[in-house]
Amino acid sequence: MVFTLICYNSKGSWHLVQSSDRRGMKVWISGVIPEAPVVAGVELLVKWVQPICLAVDSQSVLVPVSLCSPDALSRVVDLCCGMGGFSSTASRLGFNVQAGLTRMAFGSPSSVLCILGQRLSVVTLRTPRLSES
Repeated sequence: MVFTLICYNSKGSWHLVQSSDRRGMKVWISGVIPEAPVVAGVELLVKWVQPICLAVDSQSVLVPVSLCSPDALSRVVDLCCGMGGFSSTASRLGFNVQAGLTRMAFGSPSSVLCILGQRLSVVTLRTPRLSES
C-alpha cells in the first residue's frame, strides 16, 4: 500500500493517511511509521475494515517514498526492449527514453544489449557500471 500522510501522531498511536491508489479513501494506521509525506508499506495487519484501520507489527515493512521532480516522471528505461518498439513509441509520445535493455541471443547468458540514446553497448550483468564504447 502506498499512502499520503494526512495527520502524523508523534506518540505513534493512530495516524490518518490517504490511500494513493484510491484517492479519497481515508485509512487509520496504528504504530510507528516514517514521518514522510508519502510512505509505502507491506504486511500491515488489518484491524477493522469499516473504517479501514491497519496496524504496524513485527512483520510490517514501511519505507518513505522520495518525491520526484516532474521531469523524472517523463523518463523511461525500457526493460526487455527487444527491437525497441515500446521505446520508439514512448519517444514519439514525448517521453525521454534513457535506455533500453534486452537479453542477447548470442554471447554469455549474462550479456545484455544496452541502448543509450543512439549508442548500442554490450554489457554483462557483472559490469559495475556502463562505460562509453
